[in-house]
Amino acid sequence: MNTYHTKLPESAKLDIRALSRLFKSTSTSYKFLFFLAMLNKLQATPQDTEQPVVMSLQDLAVEMALLSWYPIKFYKLSFGWQDQMATVINRLDFDPSLKAATSAQGQRQLRESIRQQAKSIGLYTLLRFVPYRLQSVFFVEELKGLPEKQKNNRISDLATQYGSDKAPLYQFVNHQQAPSIEMHPRWVKYLLQDSNISIVKEWALWEWVNYLQRRNPNTPAIVNKVLPPIKRSALNKQTHFWKQVLQQDTTLRCIYSGEKLANQAFSLDHFLPWTFVCHDQIWNLCPVTPSSNSSKGNRLPANEYMDAFIQQQTQALGIGSKVLSTKEWLQVVEPYAIDLRLDPELLLDESAVYEAYRGVLTPMLALAEQTGFEAGWSYDG
Repeated sequence: MNTYHTKLPESAKLDIRALSRLFKSTSTSYKFLFFLAMLNKLQATPQDTEQPVVMSLQDLAVEMALLSWYPIKFYKLSFGWQDQMATVINRLDFDPSLKAATSAQGQRQLRESIRQQAKSIGLYTLLRFVPYRLQSVFFVEELKGLPEKQKNNRISDLATQYGSDKAPLYQFVNHQQAPSIEMHPRWVKYLLQDSNISIVKEWALWEWVNYLQRRNPNTPAIVNKVLPPIKRSALNKQTHFWKQVLQQDTTLRCIYSGEKLANQAFSLDHFLPWTFVCHDQIWNLCPVTPSSNSSKGNRLPANEYMDAFIQQQTQALGIGSKVLSTKEWLQVVEPYAIDLRLDPELLLDESAVYEAYRGVLTPMLALAEQTGFEAGWSYDG
């Protein structure tokens, strides 16, 4: 993955070069999550406030867990073998439906569950170092040669002493008897009043994506898996295509239940789960009964369904080539040709399509299973 090329906005009063080195040496997710949590909290702060911007460390830890839940539980991403965030998240008692997980209400419920269970799942133990070490880039010279066990206290002291001239991101305070950080007013102005927060957040998210890509090198669409999908795209065009196919061939059946699909409502199933591929390409969609679609959910289908799925796709391509306009046909076949790595002229060759599908689906199903998706699902009615 390419590095992020857009420079952070300059400031004559702040050390932007230090900010740009924030994630230079990272072996865990904590710096990314803490900084993004801080930006999220800051974005909720009124821009015209004259009061100090104070954030409790416990609130930031909750936000870190919220940011982690989706990549870990929803998309099955690894944060790295040294990282303890997955251990913490897997202790959390929260299992919404996929529909709830992608809603704003689902996010609110998740945040409240994290807050209530934070101590029992060991969330606050992740704050032992990250609030301090995140600021070490501002005090490189002062920390040289200092033993690791002394760095937290030293950084805390430096953040207070240099609060007026070196301007680190924040200093450590107790607010309403809770350990907190108070953001330096120059950074608040830089991010809020100067309207730089969107650029800085985009930069931080890109660095986060790069970190995750290195730890999940074979996982597709990492860039779409760092934040919760609040709104899924409608499948209107895909549904229209399959309706046309079903009108022409009334013998087509649900590949899972075996029921005929003609003259009844159907759902579109992502053969490879959407949470793994993060796309709605038509080559991965098939019409199924609503009950089988609901039963399958986010799981991987058993191997026995692969041939039926491919056969259904080859039938659909054959019908589509006859009933669609030239423009519609080209729009339909483009993702098949690109993602199946198949010459468009071979899309009506059943054996070529079969081999192309097997070549794509077999390793992707294996990889999805390795990353934690439940495999071997079969419809039991």
